[in-house]
Amino acid sequence: MNMFDLHNLLTQEGVIFSFSGMITQEIVCTIAETVEKELQDNGEKQKIVNDVFAILTEQMQNVMSYAKDRIEKRDNVFESAGLVLVGYSQAKQKYFVATANGMLSADKKPLVEKLEKINSLDEAGLRSFYKELRRSGQDKHGRGAGLGFLEMAKRASEPLEYSFHPIDEAHALFEIKVYI
Repeated sequence: MNMFDLHNLLTQEGVIFSFSGMITQEIVCTIAETVEKELQDNGEKQKIVNDVFAILTEQMQNVMSYAKDRIEKRDNVFESAGLVLVGYSQAKQKYFVATANGMLSADKKPLVEKLEKINSLDEAGLRSFYKELRRSGQDKHGRGAGLGFLEMAKRASEPLEYSFHPIDEAHALFEIKVYI
């Protein structure tokens, strides 16, 4: 691997923080606090700092909880391999948070349906759908209320960007990018 080329690519793409490896709750806290401090030190508005922090935390928790290769360390405590990027797009003049993790191909269809529904809603629709899911408990599970993508969409400045890349017949790489 040529680190110089990787450095240039990350710089060209506006990446200000990157992480690749096993994501644990401790790593989530450390990374989120590090990025938060960096943005504050750079004089960023507190609303932007809060939104980046919230989206970054939610995305890393999703990787940790839902990746195909997650490892249960103890009751309801997981770690999973993932890739995390935080950056600033010069073209869009916006921050972004992106993650990638392996998943089961069979889980793609319901995930696409959920993301498409969320992306089709305006601000009022997101608030209404959020309240509906909270009341119904429809997406509730052992790790939370299942509202993470809605939380991200409520803070995002654009629809959630996502893609899937086949790894093999049973697995895919899931990417999601959120602009703030």
